[in-house]
Formats: sequence, structure tokens, C-alpha cells
Amino acid sequence: MEDIRAITLDLDDTLWPIEPVIETAENRLYEWLSANCPGITPSHTIETMRAARLEIVRTHTQIAHDVTEVRRRSLHRILVVEGGYPDGYVDQAMEEFLIHRNNVELYPDVLPFLTSARERYPLLSVSNGNADLHQIGLGDLFVRHVSARDVGAAKPDARMFQAACEHLGLIPAQVLHIGDHPVQDILGAARLGMKTVWVNRNGVQWDEGAGADHEVSSLERVLDLLPLNKSGVY
Repeated sequence: MEDIRAITLDLDDTLWPIEPVIETAENRLYEWLSANCPGITPSHTIETMRAARLEIVRTHTQIAHDVTEVRRRSLHRILVVEGGYPDGYVDQAMEEFLIHRNNVELYPDVLPFLTSARERYPLLSVSNGNADLHQIGLGDLFVRHVSARDVGAAKPDARMFQAACEHLGLIPAQVLHIGDHPVQDILGAARLGMKTVWVNRNGVQWDEGAGADHEVSSLERVLDLLPLNKSGVY
């Protein structure tokens, strides 16, 4: 990877575990609904609210990549269409969810890696999710954030990775993508010609093609794979 001049990173499950975050956020949202929209909770559980989101994805494929809009529309259906509450409750409910969605716990190797890596390379995040890096406290470590919502498509769609390369002003071969998902991250980036590092924290098996350029169990190993004399230019 001698020609690498920038690094792109996935967020959820690469920099922090996402499942407990979403579980907590949905629980806090449900508690908020119970307190502020009591007419909703007798007929809805967290599970039925998840089913409502899946129904939005199924029936509105044009926004399926936008997890924020999907959740907002499902809440609109539950609160406004079914419950008769004013539209403003949807915004308040979304705000409550996003507060907790951005309350993440970084893996121990993340902050040391990001702090060291940004001294040598520009860092850009590429995510299908709706994490707010500034709210999380990592915004100053990245030069840009590329989201599925902004691009209009979700990884592994090449448009996500192409947008990242264009923002960096580099060709794909000059950009290293780091992520946890074999298909969304590794195959998606590799198909465009980017170099890849698969962060396989749990030692799972991958039967989806040729694999990443490198596989690591911790971000601590990544900088060892890159030449010491490189300095990213942005």
C-alpha cells in the first residue's frame, strides 16, 4: 500500500458497537413516547415500531438507504396518522432518539488510532448510518463525512466510495478504506479500486469472495501496514 494518501473509515461496528446503542436509543424513545404520547404505547411495542420501519423500507424503496428518513416516516405514521398527534411530536421523538443514538462507547483502540492516523493522512468517514461525529466528539479528527443520505445510495454502492474519493481529490487506488462489513465495506470499496482493511474483531469467517488486502482484529495494527514516510495531502 505504498501509494495510500488518505484513509476512509466506516463508523458503526468499526469504531463502536452499534447494537447496544440502537437498543438503548429505542428503549429511551419508547419511554419518551409513553410519557409524552400516551395514546400510542397501548397499541405499539418496540417490536411493532421496528416492523413499521421495515414496512416503510419495503413500500418506499426510494428512501430505503436513508435510515433517518425511514425512522421519521414510520414515526409520522404512528404518531400523526394513527395517533392524531401534531407533526411537531415527530421532530421531538426523532430528537430524543438521536440523542441516545449518538451516545456511543468507542472501542479502546479507536481514539489512539484516529489521533495517530490523522497526523499522517486525511481521514474521511463513509457510513450508511446517521451518527453525528461532532456530537460524539470525533468531528475534528475527520476532514469530511460521506453518508448514504447525502449520496442517495448506501454501501456497497460504488457511489458512496466514489464520493469519498472525489471529496479527497484522489483516485481510488490512493485511498484506503477500513471497515467491519465484508460486503458493504470491503467488497464495495475494492470494486472501485480502493485498498481495504477488514476489521474483524470477532474472528468471523468470510466466504464472500477474495477478501480484503489486509485483515486485522484491532485498529492498532493498521498503521503498521502503511509506510512511515507518507503524509496525506488534502
